[in-house]
Amino acid sequence: MNVHKLQALNRSLSAADLKGSNSLPEKQLSKPILEPVVDSSSSPNVINFPSGNVQHSQDKALNEFKDLAETLQLLDQLSGFLSWDQIAYLPENASDIRAWQTKRLTKLSIEMLTSAKMERLLNHLEAEEVFPTLGIVDKALVKQIRKQYEREKKVPIELSQELVETTTKAVDIWEKAKEEGDFNKFAPILEKIVLLKRQEAKYLGYKDSPYDALLNEYEEGLTTKELDKLFSALKRELIPIIKLIKEKGVQPDASFLHKSYGHDKQIDLSKKLLEHIGFDLSSGRLDESEHPTCTNIGENDVRITTKVLNKNLWFGISNAIHEGGHGLYAHGLDSALSKSPLHDSPSMGIDESQSRLYETIVGQSLPFWIYYFPKLQEQFPKQLDGVTLEDFYKAINRVQPSLIRIEADEITYQMHVIVRYEIEKDLIEGKLEVKDISKAWKKKMEKYLGVTPTNDTEGPLQDVHWADGCFGYFPTYTLGNLYAAQIYNTAKNAIPDLEMMIASGNMKVLKEWLRENIHKYGSTEDTKDIIKRVTGEDLNPRYFIEYIKSKYRRIYPDAFKSS
Repeated sequence: MNVHKLQALNRSLSAADLKGSNSLPEKQLSKPILEPVVDSSSSPNVINFPSGNVQHSQDKALNEFKDLAETLQLLDQLSGFLSWDQIAYLPENASDIRAWQTKRLTKLSIEMLTSAKMERLLNHLEAEEVFPTLGIVDKALVKQIRKQYEREKKVPIELSQELVETTTKAVDIWEKAKEEGDFNKFAPILEKIVLLKRQEAKYLGYKDSPYDALLNEYEEGLTTKELDKLFSALKRELIPIIKLIKEKGVQPDASFLHKSYGHDKQIDLSKKLLEHIGFDLSSGRLDESEHPTCTNIGENDVRITTKVLNKNLWFGISNAIHEGGHGLYAHGLDSALSKSPLHDSPSMGIDESQSRLYETIVGQSLPFWIYYFPKLQEQFPKQLDGVTLEDFYKAINRVQPSLIRIEADEITYQMHVIVRYEIEKDLIEGKLEVKDISKAWKKKMEKYLGVTPTNDTEGPLQDVHWADGCFGYFPTYTLGNLYAAQIYNTAKNAIPDLEMMIASGNMKVLKEWLRENIHKYGSTEDTKDIIKRVTGEDLNPRYFIEYIKSKYRRIYPDAFKSS
């Protein structure tokens, strides 16, 4: 979960063998970047980043505009820091002052963004005789700030401030309610948040559903009509697979994952895994929180939080690798964009594609554990005594409907997302009230997964997103899975021995490929353009479906015999 983007949007600111011989020579790796320019000999959508100084525009208006944009970025980074501190270290009694701090920062940002000076500069830079002369990055910045400007002009500043103040307080209330398993303690402030989000959607404007206005905050241009069609297709493909495995599959033994693994050793393992996938802890840190997060404070300052459970080894491993995927994206953003609002991913779907790619497609793959399982056995020799690589691989890919989203396997996970999507859409459309959430949750979990929560901690209290006001975020997790499968398929075609390299312990080649093709561009391109440029086609769920079928046929051959 990328908490910085989540918080920012809520604030309305928006190897040839297995021995490692195939590592890339250092000269092929990314180097520090300065200023992007367009290379006319390549695709017009591709930015090349030469090392060396590039003549900057002397246009006074452009320089004034960039100065304002840098200040907005600074305010956003400060808000991100406060958000990270709130979930990791904020004293129990400090929530009120933190709410005031974030409210004031929001006011400062919105006032600067919607000022007469900003309007004058935008109008000048968008003029017919000026805009074509701008560089590709400056054009992207002007477009992004214009979108943010228009958005904030629609929403009263008082509503934005009230939202940020309310959600800041709600996070602490949610955490206590979750601990006690009492949804009724969270319901009153959630009712207020839903009312405020309905108002916000009305001000933002929409064509068919008010939920579209909120969905657009996380995945620009995506609509409920498109999502309903996409999710219907996924249900049609995945529910029969879940049923086949449940009825005919021979379940692997996963009991060894639930022995006592200890807190400190798991935190140490999390750090080692982050370092293994390429996350630089000297430019970031790992802390703990109730809900795992990744916050990009700024260049070389990426804060990850995780959670471990004493008797659930895979829970801690998957959290670390997931948030590490977010962190690699943040570290891979080009340094030339570091003081700009473009120093971010263009959408939550593409951001989640990187976390889910690392967590599931790579982190639950056989090549990854061919290399890392012996190291895991060294760290936990007693708990993993007698466990083979095959045992471990099958156990971490066990498909079994469960109650908790972040503990779910990669097939049933999509049903968890759909449950949340359908509930929050109904809330925003006024078809469901907060008091009826628990009942609706139980009904949908039984319908899609055949399991029913026995308490609210296993149900609607398990995620922080609604407390944070992030209605429209959940669908981006499934979008992330779909993007990830399509991107990884392209990476394997571009690097034919990629999985041999991963099995040899070489994670650098994948990180560098993703950095060169996706990460470094930040928000200079939108998600649809990135997917089309990198994979050669628009989003295509076929890659995810084929990935699932191919992988799980091998793990559950009995279930797929007749299919």
